[in-house]
Amino acid sequence: MKMWSTPISKEIPGSEKRLWFKFVFGLTVVLAGYLSGALSPVLSAECIESISLEGVHKFSPGDNPMWASPSFDDDNWANVRVPGDLSDQGVHGERGMGWYRIHFTLEDSLEYGEPALALGNVGNADEVYLNGVKIGGEGRIGDGFVEAPWKERLYRIPAGLLHYGEENLLAVRIMNTYRMAGIFEGPVCIGDYSDLIPGNLRLEFLRKGGEIALFTLSFLFLLGSGFLVVQGIRTPEYTSFILFLILYIGLLVLESLFFYDSGMKSPFAQRSIFAISSLLPASGLLFLVCLYRDPMGLWIKTLMAASLLLALLLLTFSFYKAYASLMIAWLVLFGFSGCTLLFLALRAYVRRRHESDPELASEAFASGARAYLLKENAFEELVRAVHTVMDGSIYISPDLSAGTSPAQSSGKSLLLTSRESEILKWIVSGLTNKKIANTLHISVKTVDTHRTSIMRKLGVHNTAEMIRYAVKNGLA
Repeated sequence: MKMWSTPISKEIPGSEKRLWFKFVFGLTVVLAGYLSGALSPVLSAECIESISLEGVHKFSPGDNPMWASPSFDDDNWANVRVPGDLSDQGVHGERGMGWYRIHFTLEDSLEYGEPALALGNVGNADEVYLNGVKIGGEGRIGDGFVEAPWKERLYRIPAGLLHYGEENLLAVRIMNTYRMAGIFEGPVCIGDYSDLIPGNLRLEFLRKGGEIALFTLSFLFLLGSGFLVVQGIRTPEYTSFILFLILYIGLLVLESLFFYDSGMKSPFAQRSIFAISSLLPASGLLFLVCLYRDPMGLWIKTLMAASLLLALLLLTFSFYKAYASLMIAWLVLFGFSGCTLLFLALRAYVRRRHESDPELASEAFASGARAYLLKENAFEELVRAVHTVMDGSIYISPDLSAGTSPAQSSGKSLLLTSRESEILKWIVSGLTNKKIANTLHISVKTVDTHRTSIMRKLGVHNTAEMIRYAVKNGLA
């Protein structure tokens, strides 16, 4: 029960603020994973009245323009599953490059008025050749590459390019950076454009709908945090949390399908995505350090400095060889940052459990302490505690007094009248007899009589023992 006189500053109680921060921070982290991989559509486009090309086909790492030719012999190439993540199949590209070669035959009776190829999702950029002729591509391959992993591939096939009744060759040149490799999600088929476009649009609509919802939610969090800052609540955790949200929203925008379809996803924008991804773990570390009032140790400073340096390098170098080396450093740094985040959260939890132990608080008061604060709330409560003690009262953190359950009280509490229970709570909150009397509109002598009765019923001999008993047994 939170009881104090006049507020000293504009602030949210520590427990409520941390609960809000943990909820929002946890939600944004979960949604980040949702956007970066788990936002695969729940519906699947179907190859209605079309010829499926899904199955086992030829693949080779490396890059050679001759591999687009139908006359090239690919008998020695590896067999891979299409669709399917190449990394899950133990296949890795050479400098991120590789080619599929898919052989298929169409019957004469299947002639389409407006033929098209659906290729699903490709990680992360592609160029598509049919019978040696380029028919399309998404993203950009080579140095200065641009990813397009969530773009649904649908390519129109020029008239006369398909050979009906004969073997055709579909060659797909792909470049993988660090996420799903190759044709990782279907459908993969050939059919009439009018039959394939509805499924294609449906999947992109689902993706864009999820992006809008995610961006709106994150932006509302940012507006709420900004409003609190404008109202005068300028604590380190708010500042660090706003920084985290700004970086996160920037990443959402640059990674979105809307941004890609606008044509603005340039090589610099792609490098900015990697730079922000490098800074996000560091901003998360900064937020937790501020939230839990932990000292900025050498290890955390090193991780933050390394994240900043890596972000600058990712923003500067555009050629793939340098990028591949930097991504290895990013993965290592991400692992260290993730473990450190987990360690900080677990240490704060253990510390709070220890500090919130009523027995520990009771021993402190029994030893003559006049105030008891939890470390993570000390910044907000310190001034209030000092004023309370200077007024001759005892101060106990509201989080501590609220952390015990009434179900823990012993049978002695049943001897207290409702008025005595009420006065006991005010005593534990730190009010003097005079202040209690003014609050309850009774005399000081009456309060003193109730105090004596409470001590007698609880079997204690002084105020410190009374507070200790009340905290330990959940009476406050």
